Amino acid sequence: MARTNRIVIGFCREVSMIHAISTLIKSGFEVIAFDSINYSPGLHIRGLKDRFIDGDIEKDENRYIDFLKKIGEKYPDSILLTGDDYTSHVICKYQDKLKTYFNFLTQDYETFKTITNKYLLSNLARENNLKVPFTSELNGIDIKGLLYPLMIKPKVGAGGRKQIKCLSAPQIESFIKSGNNLSDYFVQEYVDGSVSNLYTVNLLMDRGSKPVCAFSANRLNVFRSKQISEGVTTFIKSVNLDNLINDSINFLEKIKWVGIAELEFKKDNKDGEFKLLEINPRLWSWARLASISDVNFPRYYVSTLLNENPPSSSPSYKGGELGGKTFCFKEDVYYLRIMSDLYSNIFRLLNRECSLMEFLRQIFQRLKLIISGKLFIERSENFRWLYCYLQQRKEYV
Repeated sequence: MARTNRIVIGFCREVSMIHAISTLIKSGFEVIAFDSINYSPGLHIRGLKDRFIDGDIEKDENRYIDFLKKIGEKYPDSILLTGDDYTSHVICKYQDKLKTYFNFLTQDYETFKTITNKYLLSNLARENNLKVPFTSELNGIDIKGLLYPLMIKPKVGAGGRKQIKCLSAPQIESFIKSGNNLSDYFVQEYVDGSVSNLYTVNLLMDRGSKPVCAFSANRLNVFRSKQISEGVTTFIKSVNLDNLINDSINFLEKIKWVGIAELEFKKDNKDGEFKLLEINPRLWSWARLASISDVNFPRYYVSTLLNENPPSSSPSYKGGELGGKTFCFKEDVYYLRIMSDLYSNIFRLLNRECSLMEFLRQIFQRLKLIISGKLFIERSENFRWLYCYLQQRKEYV
């Protein structure tokens, strides 16, 4: 019998949300999508139950709440799912108002604010025995006593925007004198290692802060442009990191986390330790890789809220040593966002960050993986998606 449960999905221009919409429609759910722009790719997926558009919801939180209430009144008791930081923030901040209309997973607002502030997160992680890079406020910092390179980062932000890599003290001095509000930024040790030293742990925690499903992967390339030094993942493979998964679960359990979390780490060449960089409280951009590897996070999210057993095609975890958990999924599966990856590599080539030989070697490597059947190309990066991002190119390129 066809399912009648409704899912409301917001800001559906990112490939993760396009994937969520498609996979939930195929599972028999009625999906309602909304965005602030009418050319958002997710609004044009075949099979949507309904669409809502309001160009001002990104400018005014109260208008956004009223907008969501209007959707909730038309489709009561729907499940609410998002993949962007702004909506995650709104849902958490106004959860008491929204829970009358929607069903969703989120944590308390104070925890959310701490986790999404990278400076506060580093202190909290250190207190709970997770490794983090050296981190400091910019105000009153002793520039002469620092070891370089260092990163200047906004405390709240995503996608690598406004991050600056500093190789010497004059660069930090220049930033301090530039008129920026220093309380919005912090300085952090640059973890030694290439892009391929980046790893991620993805978790879904239920209302009791217990793990529902888990996934981990190795990032092999990230988006690069004039605006973004290290942005979203463009090339990545699945790899099972049991110890890092369990460390991440222990941390989220201690802080009573609820919902989806993407924990980003970098392996330090100097000591071999995984250093936590940030946590994203939402579905991440390359969520399709987890689904291909048999951990469908959108489907698990819905199953958790419906109090039903997880989909039979997805694995559960089994007990591990010392009370830990071993999560099972397909390893050595590769995922490529071909347009974003190609743009990033061309940018690196033109800026002499890689040689022509290295550029050609990367293309050949990806072709070999396609032929072997190990690599999956993100098919949502089509002409509609490209048009959407070209309209917002100033923010990205």
